[in-house]
Amino acid sequence: MVAAFCNRKEVVRERLKHSTKAESANNDVSTPLNNAAIDGNVEVVRELLKRGAKAVSANEYGWTTPKSAAFHGHVEVVRELLKHGTNMEGVSKCGWTALKSAAFNGKVKVVAELSNHGANVESASQCGWTSANNYAWTPLKSGAFHGHVEVVQELLKHGANLESADRDGWTPLKTAAFKGQLEVVRELLKHGPNVESANEDGWTALMSAPFEGHLEVVKELLKHGAKLDRADKDGWTPLKIATKFGHMNVVEELQEHGASV
Repeated sequence: MVAAFCNRKEVVRERLKHSTKAESANNDVSTPLNNAAIDGNVEVVRELLKRGAKAVSANEYGWTTPKSAAFHGHVEVVRELLKHGTNMEGVSKCGWTALKSAAFNGKVKVVAELSNHGANVESASQCGWTSANNYAWTPLKSGAFHGHVEVVQELLKHGANLESADRDGWTPLKTAAFKGQLEVVRELLKHGPNVESANEDGWTALMSAPFEGHLEVVKELLKHGAKLDRADKDGWTPLKIATKFGHMNVVEELQEHGASV
């Protein structure tokens, strides 16, 4: 239903009077309600919900109305769905909830709204959706990966677990360090994470940051007591990693703090 994309409540109402189904779908199985949610058309969403549209219907990619509204940051649509008692914990094929979608895309107002209504901040996806292997990524790890510091703050306020790791042992801190998300690293460190937590390969946050030469992240981790000479399973220390990839400013920083050559 094109009208749902055009925010034309009157047209939607008229077509529904003439038996256009609220659940009729287009070629990718997107319903009018889902389309209106994607576009942030709250009046159309309200009208369709009154007419019995099902917010949990998913298109062929697993996108439900709550997930669509959350991902695009349409907080008024999210509020309307909550008012109608919509299940916001419904997941896509890969386990993506509305909260995870909002966190991934940096939509802090939606994250706050859903968290305030009791969304599960520890819900984890079960398969990848980006080029990154994000099996078992929580909303916190998604926000950390993309540098959404306000999202991270909001999730921590609602009790998100600092130490939740994906199936490969990557915590939010290690992930943020690897990506060079300095403000996120600082925020996480305020809450006392285990800076020596290691993934399945034995990598800590201080090994992750030198890989891409993230000097400021290295400095922050050192301030918080990260071990200079800890090695992974293959014997790689932070200094060896920084040297291997030619990040001489990081090499100098580590040596100034007493790293063993």
